[in-house]
Amino acid sequence: MSTLLVLAILAAGHSNNAKPEKVTFQYNFKVGQTIHTTMKVSAQMNMGNTQTDLAVSTHVDEVKEDGSATLTTSMDSGTTSFGSNKMHLPGMGKKFQMTVSKFGKIVLKKDAKATVVVQEFPDHAIAVGESWDGFINVNGGRTSIDVKTHFTFESLKSVDGHKIAHLLMDEDNTNDKADIKIKATGWLDWDVDQSYPVTGHSEGDEQIGKMNVHFLSDQTATIEQS
Repeated sequence: MSTLLVLAILAAGHSNNAKPEKVTFQYNFKVGQTIHTTMKVSAQMNMGNTQTDLAVSTHVDEVKEDGSATLTTSMDSGTTSFGSNKMHLPGMGKKFQMTVSKFGKIVLKKDAKATVVVQEFPDHAIAVGESWDGFINVNGGRTSIDVKTHFTFESLKSVDGHKIAHLLMDEDNTNDKADIKIKATGWLDWDVDQSYPVTGHSEGDEQIGKMNVHFLSDQTATIEQS
């Protein structure tokens, strides 16, 4: 047996035994922390194209021993442009309060219309390549809905000294009795070191009553500590 063949067999054996790295996705809430989230949604409809710009702040009011937190969310700005016309979204400046676990699960939400800017994760470690089912909160301007989503932990890489987990998403609530039907694909980048989503993207189709919409959505987030 040649030396090269022996090395190849040893390398293959090492590769098969290597376990994929696992990540426990959870928020590290701190009192006084504010998560600033900006969203940009471009929509194509039969009547023309629109663009919605939304900025939401989520302030951490209280953190309990189990890592759950009381959050206050408010829409800092929100506009929809249709051609040269621009209108402000309702609810700007109004504050909504909710309580969420460190895994992003909503424990208490006082207003069903509130936009949720936290993502729910499983309460255990996830390995690269694994998948799970959950929900994504989607804002519809006048209301918000939870859309069934299939997540896949695709990769883990280092960016500027931070571990970034890249998650793939397949959103589909077309079989639900909802006012807004959505079928889309996208991704989310999660900063493992700082415990929050950095960027996200989604593209798909939305049905609102009899109106069909094709949309592109991009989201970014930053954390401010007072």
